[in-house]
Amino acid sequence: PPEVITDYGIDAYRKHEEKRMILHYMQPHQPFRSFGTRESSDSWISNDVWHELLFGEYSIEEVWNAYADNLEWVLEDIERLFRNVDADSVVITSDHGNAFGEFGIYGHPKYAPISAIKQVPWVELPAENTEQAEPKHTIEGLENREDPEVNVEDRLADLGYV
Repeated sequence: PPEVITDYGIDAYRKHEEKRMILHYMQPHQPFRSFGTRESSDSWISNDVWHELLFGEYSIEEVWNAYADNLEWVLEDIERLFRNVDADSVVITSDHGNAFGEFGIYGHPKYAPISAIKQVPWVELPAENTEQAEPKHTIEGLENREDPEVNVEDRLADLGYV
């Protein structure tokens, strides 16, 4: 959830103000919170909403509304981040966009040369620390945390980076 990432970002900023940070929020990416949690044997996340749209399980309006809801969810928390760090410039961008029916394609299949997927936002805004937030999630213990159940290469592959 975005509030966890924001909490870690605020806490890291307060402990290491001289450092640069990259916070990677998953929203507005699926799974869409308004669709609830569903299990899938095929994926580490819920069933692929884009395939379900193609097979008529969801309408375009339902998927668009769910996507917009996830976007609003993360933007609300990014606003909280902006009120709790000092920076001349904070950049909001994305690693990809999503096709929404262009050339019959939905989502973000690899190597699809579609501008809706390749063009991403780039917004630079200043941030001012008003210290309004008290993070519930902190970075203590994260730096040296080792979970034998988590394979970093598998996690990066799940996220599409390897």
